[in-house]
Amino acid sequence: MSLEELNKKFKNNAFFTKVRGVTQGNRQQHLKGLQKAQKLYPMFEDNNPVDPNAIKLFADEAMVIDLGYVSKDLVVDLREFKKLGIDFEIRVTEVTGLNKQTQGCNILIVLKR
Repeated sequence: MSLEELNKKFKNNAFFTKVRGVTQGNRQQHLKGLQKAQKLYPMFEDNNPVDPNAIKLFADEAMVIDLGYVSKDLVVDLREFKKLGIDFEIRVTEVTGLNKQTQGCNILIVLKR
């Protein structure tokens, strides 16, 4: 996809989504420690057997505290932006369900154009 096509698709430089796969492994415990506006760190998993476009999210720069994945419907576009030299930042907007059995995590992805 060209930069022009991506720009048309993403008119705003920021968009909200949710972290996916948050119920696997120790991720529920990791979510409880997140803070609003905390930066998250993406890892491009080119060798992921389920989805070679997968982008895994971590709560720490050392990429130890695994939170889950970027939504499947966004990963191809984010990878295209990266290929075109446009970086992005991911921040926590809210941890949901703190008083419930299962938590979730809302995030904001901001393109750095």
